[in-house]
Amino acid sequence: MTTLILTVAGADRPGLVAAVADVVEAHGGNWENSSLAELAGTFAGVIEVSVATERTDELQDALRGLQGQGLLTLAVLTGSPADTDAEDQMLSLIHISEPTRPERI
Repeated sequence: MTTLILTVAGADRPGLVAAVADVVEAHGGNWENSSLAELAGTFAGVIEVSVATERTDELQDALRGLQGQGLLTLAVLTGSPADTDAEDQMLSLIHISEPTRPERI
C-alpha cells in the first residue's frame, strides 16, 4: 500500500469534495483522513489516501484530470508510515498553474 497526501485548493463550489472522493474510490483508494476548509470563498484541503502500490500512478493521473473541473491547484505527495526512514520517502509534486497546463516539479 502507498499513502498519498493530496493538497487541493480552488474556487469553492458544490461537488468539489465528491469529485475528489469519486476519483479516489474509482481507483481502489481509501480516503483515510482529511482536513477541509472554506476560506474566503476558496476551498482548501489536505487529504490522506491509501492505494495499492500498483495503482498509484493511475490514481495520480486521474487526480490530474480534476484540473478541468474547477480545481486550481493539486499537489500529490507520496507519504510513508512514521517508522520509515526519511530517506526512503518519495516525493511527487504536481502543480497546476493553468487549468490546461499541469507541470511536474
